[in-house]
Amino acid sequence: MNKQLQQYLAENEAIHEFCVKFAVEPTDKQLDAMELHLRKYDGFDVSTPKKTIMQRNPRDFRSIKAAEVYMIDFKTRQPVSPLQLLAELTQKMGIHERFIIVRNKMEPLHIEDEAQETPETKYKPKLTDEKYSDAAKVKASDYYGDKHTASFIKDLKKGRKEHTTKVKI
Repeated sequence: MNKQLQQYLAENEAIHEFCVKFAVEPTDKQLDAMELHLRKYDGFDVSTPKKTIMQRNPRDFRSIKAAEVYMIDFKTRQPVSPLQLLAELTQKMGIHERFIIVRNKMEPLHIEDEAQETPETKYKPKLTDEKYSDAAKVKASDYYGDKHTASFIKDLKKGRKEHTTKVKI
């Protein structure tokens, strides 16, 4: 039952899976630079880019109006964080980080309920609401005017009487 070192290493080998998404079409030169850089992390099983349909607001690229998203899956034997890969790939490929997303396949997906994103009722901006329909209804005379000023002064006089004491000498 003696296992050799090669068997232990083979059994304990960890594989890390990633997905890179581009909001711009990567060129062949950029893809070659990416594959060359992934050798640093013992990268393998790099897939060919898969293209999605044109989307008005791509899921991972909310700041971009309309784009086709290109996805590439790959695996590494060396551990690396998605943020580290993002920083290195933007530098090596010459693509701005706004157009690249690196996701670890094991991290939970950002599940967004699209029903919550787009409300069923028509949204009306509050700045253009002339009648202030969302504002609480208050009685104006409680906050300004002659009655309010008179009651305020009366309360001030009452407060002064309570706090002043006569000093006997």
